[in-house]
Amino acid sequence: MFLRTNMLPMASTAVVAGNPFILSEWNEYGVNPFHSTAFISMAAYACLNDWDGLIVYCYHTSESWNDQPADEITNIFDAYNDPSLICQFGFMAALFLGDLVRPAEHRVDLVFTQNDLKTLPPAFSMPNAYLPYITSLRNVFLDQGDAYTGDADVAVTAGFVKNGDLSQAKRAVYYAWSPYRDALRHANGEGRLERLAAKADEELPGAKLGDRILVFNEIAPLAGEGDYTTFAANLDVALKRWGLLPADKAKHLAVKLYTAIADNRVFHTNFDYIYKSLVEAHPFVFLDVFIGDHNELDYYIEQIFSGQLMVSPLRSIPNETFIEWCNIKGKAHYPLIASVIEPYMHVADQLQWTPVAIFLINHYSDPSVILEEFMHVFHPNQWEGSLADKMVKRLPLLESLMIHENPVVSQWAKNKEPILKKEIIRVREWEQSREQNQNERFE
Repeated sequence: MFLRTNMLPMASTAVVAGNPFILSEWNEYGVNPFHSTAFISMAAYACLNDWDGLIVYCYHTSESWNDQPADEITNIFDAYNDPSLICQFGFMAALFLGDLVRPAEHRVDLVFTQNDLKTLPPAFSMPNAYLPYITSLRNVFLDQGDAYTGDADVAVTAGFVKNGDLSQAKRAVYYAWSPYRDALRHANGEGRLERLAAKADEELPGAKLGDRILVFNEIAPLAGEGDYTTFAANLDVALKRWGLLPADKAKHLAVKLYTAIADNRVFHTNFDYIYKSLVEAHPFVFLDVFIGDHNELDYYIEQIFSGQLMVSPLRSIPNETFIEWCNIKGKAHYPLIASVIEPYMHVADQLQWTPVAIFLINHYSDPSVILEEFMHVFHPNQWEGSLADKMVKRLPLLESLMIHENPVVSQWAKNKEPILKKEIIRVREWEQSREQNQNERFE
């Protein structure tokens, strides 16, 4: 599939450097499962590419105002009665007109010579299938000669023929679909890409990379069937080497999310699935950024682990992975780690300490410090029914520590047990008194 049926790659073929760009009459038809999110996604990528406007087609397809039902979508182009679309218009406007998504820091120019414009290979949109998703992409059309003189961070030859001259660009990407230097196949371009590749020093699959140049010797074997994966992967390596993309995308995303939450620019409860995805794919990155790189937690970051989310993102981390990370970070971080984890688990209707909790207790120099961080377990801040009953069910956790081989741990538990039991009695008396007062009011 050479021209991806996706609006961003298709629209980016029409963006001309130095000119405003408004995408008119675009839509995402309501026959795919991502219909509702596609509009917000498009607005975000339009911001990244610094486009000037988006016009959805259309509000109402009929020329008459009263011949279509309000409660039935009869045309896939209609927006007026599509709740998955029309209800997002306000947010999409705020997204596009505000600064939620900033324009890309770097720009890439896709350079067309006059000979490029006289031919059209099937895979002409290959750069558009990748670049507008990561940076700002513009098309440049040379009308005087074949030499590019622009100031983009990267210039990419359109590559329809072997004649683009990007020697004056800050960084250049070369490839060619045709072995000829012109569309009419008069001048052979043999050896041209090989000479350019001599300036590179790093071997990539089907390409060579240097400090200012990336050359694909033969693009057809890599992408001739419409699979642009290797092309995009090599570009990714090049952009990272050139400092135009972060080397660690996961950490880059995690740091940006952490900063936005800590600065109170976004609310922590809105990102449950992002936490979960990040933790499952890159657990060390999540732990480093949100916990391990700090001596104490920021107030807003702390809320992520305070039980306000439906599920703590830390639950998705395997115990052995968490313990491995603890070993890497060192014992100085153990109290902070203890303050954010959920230290117990349900096993056959009973509560037990998790392997991570046991590891922290057993390996910290003063286990009582870790245990004090776990005291919130015995004082739940969310419950249904009787709080006293909830506290009783957690007593076995304390009792299991009373027989711990470390006397510091066992003595700590023995000291806490009578205090906790007295508190349970007090809570139960309070609950009984409250229930009695409620009953008396209804009599």
